[in-house]
Amino acid sequence: RKRWVLFPPSVPAAEIGIETKCKGEADGEEEEGAKRAKGAEGTSHYDKLVATGAGYWWERVFPGLKARAAELGMVECYQEEGEMIYVPQGWWHAVLNVSDWTVALTHNLVLRKALPTAFSTQQRVNPIYATRWLRCLKHFSPDAVAHLRELAPEAVGTAERDEYEPEGGCGDWRKATIMNAVDSL
Repeated sequence: RKRWVLFPPSVPAAEIGIETKCKGEADGEEEEGAKRAKGAEGTSHYDKLVATGAGYWWERVFPGLKARAAELGMVECYQEEGEMIYVPQGWWHAVLNVSDWTVALTHNLVLRKALPTAFSTQQRVNPIYATRWLRCLKHFSPDAVAHLRELAPEAVGTAERDEYEPEGGCGDWRKATIMNAVDSL
């Protein structure tokens, strides 16, 4: 059994206790939502989350969000054995395993029409991942790269200029998948 909470993409990350800093943003800049995401001791919820794990978010951040559920458009549900959850593109979500034994199978899908937006977003917020993604697309789906060059040429050009070279490249998809999973931790 899993407990899910989801927020629509229109909710700023800082409003739900997630801090993000885009490439090129100056240190010290802080949006109003990020200020509210700070705990009483001045340490950000994100720093606490990194140091202590997802349990911190559920214990310290979530209760305040639950009180604002309608305002934030929050959706909360429990996933029972054998059920599947679909998370729409761009929705923030957090999952808590609430039974003794839980197994999950996750598959991420980017539809062709959403590819230019998804890739441009990744290029902006995680350029190393975007470079790897482009390398894999060139290897496994050259037609997707042509589609990207047509609709998101600036993002593709930036990713191609990035000098980052992961070990193993994309020829070994298992290694590329493991590297991406490790980078996400």
